[in-house]
Amino acid sequence: HPGTLFMTNLRLLWEPCSDPPVHTDEAPAPVSVPIFSIERLHKRKLTSVASADAEVLLELLQKYGARSSLSVLVAASHEQQLSAHVHYYLETPTRAEQPRANVNKSFAVLHASVAARDQALVPSQQRSATARCYDPEVEFHRQGLNNPLSHWRITRLNENYELCSTYPALLVVPRAVSDDDVVRAAAFRSGRRLPVLCWKDAYGVASICRSSQPMVGMPKSRSAHDEDLLQAIVDTNPFGEQLQIIDCRPRVNAQLNHAKGKGYEHAAEYKNTNLLFMGIENIHVMR
Repeated sequence: HPGTLFMTNLRLLWEPCSDPPVHTDEAPAPVSVPIFSIERLHKRKLTSVASADAEVLLELLQKYGARSSLSVLVAASHEQQLSAHVHYYLETPTRAEQPRANVNKSFAVLHASVAARDQALVPSQQRSATARCYDPEVEFHRQGLNNPLSHWRITRLNENYELCSTYPALLVVPRAVSDDDVVRAAAFRSGRRLPVLCWKDAYGVASICRSSQPMVGMPKSRSAHDEDLLQAIVDTNPFGEQLQIIDCRPRVNAQLNHAKGKGYEHAAEYKNTNLLFMGIENIHVMR
């Protein structure tokens, strides 16, 4: 199918022509491939003639053994340009100005600066309606947290990012836990990333929470406030008797963290929990 291939500092985007060939039953959908998901490029020349106009089949292979997510037929001269640009973004940085090392040139920062500029051009009377693309309170309402019967509540303890600098301003915790207990529980978690709600079934009681590892350490320290917080999470589901804790690390890594004053939840202290290690290696191995 004929189409156009676009490249930004975020992704490669292929879009089909607006007028597909008459023999085509239906137009193909656009294909988007994030640049940093690309593991390698594979090219195959379709002719033995070496010229700038010779056609090359270029396949973009994504990480983790995925199949080619995009195959495009391009002129040899264009293939060289495209490959050079992709490798420019993917190469391991050796200088601060290279893309992967330059945060100020990242898509997130550049996009935010453009969005801020566009927002400044919006008339003040219309600005309140376009100030946010995402409103967490609206999302919480969608999940049913504003229901008086909900077992969860919103706390503004982190409104100024003083409770946990790496958590959002609004946090959702069990209604049975007071703000004072939330603060004390946070002190027992690495980076003060205490267990908070990430997702809840809008029509049920199933939920997913996230947190960092507890500060157990070699002496197997305990925190009554942290244990009570996990029990309160268990109690938000009247149909369940246990909290399934999923630790993404290998068990050995979690055990070694005891020497650093951290660790994992021990069943003897954290009642009504079941701990499962997923065995995912650290970020350096996964890269």
